[in-house]
Amino acid sequence: MTIEQQAGGNLSYSQGMGASPLAGLTVGELLDRTAARFPENPALIVRHQNKRYTYREFLREVERAARGLLRLGIQKGERVGIWSTNYTEWVVTQFAVAKSAPSW
Repeated sequence: MTIEQQAGGNLSYSQGMGASPLAGLTVGELLDRTAARFPENPALIVRHQNKRYTYREFLREVERAARGLLRLGIQKGERVGIWSTNYTEWVVTQFAVAKSAPSW
């Protein structure tokens, strides 16, 4: 059975002819998995801010930001806008929005 058949044909993505199948994970789940496998590997380096995060540190910051979004009252179906140049806070917020989504 294809992914399209499992989902009744209503996908927000599709897979091409690549040899590797789609992971079938949310962004948050993929971050959790990667942080568990490679906790001390570099996850984010922003030279102009002189900031470096391992996956363990990055996950901790993302989860803290996700909790903050939920405490602010962000709810399912609402949109979260991020307007920023390349800064650490933009990346953390992007992942925090994705990480908080499964709890909705």
